[in-house]
Amino acid sequence: MPRAPSVVIATALAATAALAATAAPARADATDDAIAVERIAISTVNSVRRAIAVGPHVGGFGGVNLDADAGTSGVTFGLGLNSFAVPSAFDLREQIKAAVKAKLKERIAEIVANGGTPPDDLSDLIREIATEVRERILKQLAPRHTLAHPQLGLMLEAAILTSTGGGFQTRLIVSKGIKHVSAGLAVGVQRAGGTTRFLPGLELDLRLTPIGQQRTPVFAIYARGDLALGNGDPALIILGGARVLVDVF
Repeated sequence: MPRAPSVVIATALAATAALAATAAPARADATDDAIAVERIAISTVNSVRRAIAVGPHVGGFGGVNLDADAGTSGVTFGLGLNSFAVPSAFDLREQIKAAVKAKLKERIAEIVANGGTPPDDLSDLIREIATEVRERILKQLAPRHTLAHPQLGLMLEAAILTSTGGGFQTRLIVSKGIKHVSAGLAVGVQRAGGTTRFLPGLELDLRLTPIGQQRTPVFAIYARGDLALGNGDPALIILGGARVLVDVF
């Protein structure tokens, strides 16, 4: 009499958990396994390195002082650190294990639905599924995402004002990723026209990483609101800009 599907599936999943406990579950060919392990190791190193981008940055911005109805613009430069969420070796192992379990459950359900009986020895079926899953995941290892998921960011920025009157700014921006966007708190000081003003602000930016295997340049497009305080009434400044960080460290 055919075994109950739930018992078969439970047994299969238990066997799969043991088989998929390593990153390269298919053991039929030692050469294939060695290649898979090497690719996993290289991809893991690349992913970990790409998770952090540290180096100098340059850029520019333009906007308007809403209270004075005057334009503002400048060029920026400084040092920055950006971190991104990337899969770890543990994530990869769990991904393979989960994918093998799901596929095996699907295969057994198909056999039972077609009136068949799953084999007593599931090792061949598990090995076949594990090989398929492993190859599919290996092809997707450490992909380059233009829209990576940002985590923490730290930016030291100086700006030379190119708008009327000129001037100089220094700024510290601390940010945290929210899905694909980063939200940051900016604290700066501006010296222009013989006066000094304090510049607290909020910044939203989108960070793009379209190139690079290990060292990844970060292209950012941002919008920021600054509140200029000191030397008279507060002034609200709305601006947008772009910067590129070169990952050199």
